[in-house]
Amino acid sequence: MAKVTSRSTHVFIATAAVLWLAAAGYGQDEVSSPCSNNNGGCQHMCNESISGSDGLLAYSCSCNIGYHLAEDMHNCVLVEEFLLYSDDKFIKGKVLSNVSQGYTAAILPVTTSNAGSAGLDFDARDNYIYYSDVSQNIIYRIHRNGTGKEIVSTSPNGCVEGLVVDWVAKNLYYIDSRKGTLNVVSTRNVTNQRVLLKITKKPSVQRGIVVHPNKGYIFFSEMGISRAYTDGSNLIKLGSHNQRWPRGLALDFATDRLYWCDVLSEKVQHSNLDGTDVRDIISTSIRSPWLITIHKDWMYIIDWDRDAIMKLHKLTGVLDNIEVRQPRNWLMGVKVYSEHEQLIINNHPCSIAADYGGCQKLCFAVPFKKWKISLLKARCDCPFGEMVDSDGKTCVTDPNAESMVCPNAQDFACNNMRCIPKAYVCDGYDDCHDNSDEALNCTRAEYTEQPSPVPTVVTVSGGASKCIQYRLVTTLSIVIAYLFII
Repeated sequence: MAKVTSRSTHVFIATAAVLWLAAAGYGQDEVSSPCSNNNGGCQHMCNESISGSDGLLAYSCSCNIGYHLAEDMHNCVLVEEFLLYSDDKFIKGKVLSNVSQGYTAAILPVTTSNAGSAGLDFDARDNYIYYSDVSQNIIYRIHRNGTGKEIVSTSPNGCVEGLVVDWVAKNLYYIDSRKGTLNVVSTRNVTNQRVLLKITKKPSVQRGIVVHPNKGYIFFSEMGISRAYTDGSNLIKLGSHNQRWPRGLALDFATDRLYWCDVLSEKVQHSNLDGTDVRDIISTSIRSPWLITIHKDWMYIIDWDRDAIMKLHKLTGVLDNIEVRQPRNWLMGVKVYSEHEQLIINNHPCSIAADYGGCQKLCFAVPFKKWKISLLKARCDCPFGEMVDSDGKTCVTDPNAESMVCPNAQDFACNNMRCIPKAYVCDGYDDCHDNSDEALNCTRAEYTEQPSPVPTVVTVSGGASKCIQYRLVTTLSIVIAYLFII
């Protein structure tokens, strides 16, 4: 009897100890975290650390990719200017100034195909990045925050090389070297597109293309440099004995100078917009220039011999910095993402303020002279299969337009002028990239997309913190072991 009473006493004491420890544990607060109160005052992220001197908890604020810390070291500011570049796998962004220690990424990397992106540009006001996928011959756009990826244009059986965005009239130009065409697509409505010019077919020559919306010019390189109005009219060759194999075109909008890389002479040159006053940039830092872009006093050059993007003075060629070095990845495009490089002159005839010239689908700002003063006027145009009506602004069906015919009789002509095998029609996949191959009476049940099952969400209630749970489990283990011993 005494033994039973003793054991009962021990069990009672042990149970009381468990309850006391549990009550004490749940009633006590953990060590206060500096980030627990209003996220430490940080707008984005609060990072805890241990002070080296006294061992107390400290904290610092940091920002999401695409932002940098404000002067108050708590709030975050959007990165307004950054180096935008592409290689054979990704499109990346690098801040132009090291605003925070270890901070270099300006955007989340955008994954492309293994063939890379040959064309690259942006619209800073719309926050879009445009690029071409070499293997798919598709032009995509994506918001600079990495969301909203969508197809802008496809080039059936083609080879999309350079592309450029007119940020005022909202037109995108691109070169298809396999077809030998210069094409345009409206970024306001990507279904509005047409061929502007037929140019030389030279698939082996990768070409550059730039646009000057405030002057009404578009420039592109072949074995030489050509200039046209933005609507494709008034095509001329900018003749110069110094041009041997120009490519990688760029514009200095501040001085109205045209820059290019000459592949054969391996040097950088620049001229007036009419091709006169050609000047060489002499620099021992330049070995094999391939692509170039201008920003303020600097030029950023992809040098394939160095496998790097270099920052040099745009007039002297003095090297300031190696911005990017990638010996294993093929650098394919470079721009400086900046609204400063995309200014809009007052009274631009194709701007949003002018309602895009009143044009229904495509607006081109073309140059003209009045009293020897160069000005711009709006010229409206229409996509493939349509023509401008008598009012000069709206579009109507063109009865004389050639119908879209694929070169292979066994192919299906998509609405976006892409050609695919007829066997791909109604197979449940968007092979046209505009869904026109799946929109024609495709009602077979086996190709109907089934809704994904809704996942079951299990709510886990809050309560004890991990350290309190650990204390309770430890106490219970000790008590059980004690009971077995006695």
